[in-house]
Amino acid sequence: MSNKVYYDPFLLKIYNKVPSFEAVRVNSMDFQCRNFVFVNVKCVMKEFPQSPPRHWANFNQLALTILIQTLRSVDVRQVDMYDVPSDIRFLEHDDCVDVHIVGGVEAVVRANDVFVGDLSPYAVVDPYR
Repeated sequence: MSNKVYYDPFLLKIYNKVPSFEAVRVNSMDFQCRNFVFVNVKCVMKEFPQSPPRHWANFNQLALTILIQTLRSVDVRQVDMYDVPSDIRFLEHDDCVDVHIVGGVEAVVRANDVFVGDLSPYAVVDPYR
């Protein structure tokens, strides 16, 4: 398991592993400057969890937040969030982690820590059913 990237234990439980962050839909990237600088990346997972709780029976999508905190550098090259999937990869170094976002959003964020959590299930209904 990672030393710089922390996953909500519930997320690991419902996916039975660290989930793939390939072809996720990035809904927003919020930069915050308060006591320290951080970025919130809100995204929708490509696959719904394999082991969701029973009370999620009517849901088919999972949104979550990637909190990238104590930033060292940010390089945003492209922002095309309208239904263009992105791959997110976490590359750890001895003293930091790089978050690479490639696809509709093109960015590299270097920070001290990353927290993946704040799960929000919801339902998308096919209007043509």
